[in-house]
Amino acid sequence: MASYTVDALVIGAGPGGYHAAIRLGQLGKKVVCFDRDEVGGVCLNWGCIPTKALLHVAEISRQIEHAGALGLKVPKAEVDREGVAAFADKVVKANVGGVTQLFKANNVEFAYGDASFTSKNTVSLKKRDGSTDEYTAPAIVIATGVRWRELPADGAAELVGRGIYYGAARTEATAVRGKDIFLVGGGNSAGQAALHLAEYARRVTLVIRKDSLAAGMSHYLVQQVEASPNIEARTETDVVGGGGTDSDSKVK
Repeated sequence: MASYTVDALVIGAGPGGYHAAIRLGQLGKKVVCFDRDEVGGVCLNWGCIPTKALLHVAEISRQIEHAGALGLKVPKAEVDREGVAAFADKVVKANVGGVTQLFKANNVEFAYGDASFTSKNTVSLKKRDGSTDEYTAPAIVIATGVRWRELPADGAAELVGRGIYYGAARTEATAVRGKDIFLVGGGNSAGQAALHLAEYARRVTLVIRKDSLAAGMSHYLVQQVEASPNIEARTETDVVGGGGTDSDSKVK
């Protein structure tokens, strides 16, 4: 097991973590940033950024649909699911690559792995290859973010990726064309996903624990969600069960 001593450790490479790590590097500190997944966290890789890329595609499609009002004769846009996914992936890679370059420019070291405290100032990092390194630092920033809660229903686990999706998978939009879908969550990622999915689904129902959209969502998103004719928000509501088949998933 290798041991290292640095000025600061940052656990988590999402927006909170990578901003902290970069700033510490700019201040001349020797810093190491850890994450079990990817640089950029959920926001850059699976949440905000890919969803905004898809919203951009949906907006271009909408503009083409209404081009006749401007005196333009444009063929109806056809969705190439693989092409749209490739575009979203390109946007994600550009953003993740940008953060990686900022790490290098500010002497921030990045390491993949699961971090756990062994003492007040020491962290053990279990790496992807199974080996373990130990890091000691006088300052440790915890920026681990959150993880979604899985649906508390028998049989739901078997339907993940076949009707039940966690993290608003960005390639699923065209697969729900003309269908009714439920989106569980009331944060910004949920609002962005709802707006994108509403371009394809017949109806999107947001299931929210809090008493209003504004309780967990940015004002500009609340306005867009409320203005969408096929998005319904069910506040003070929780999912207590679910199940179904590949073609007919249900929640209650």
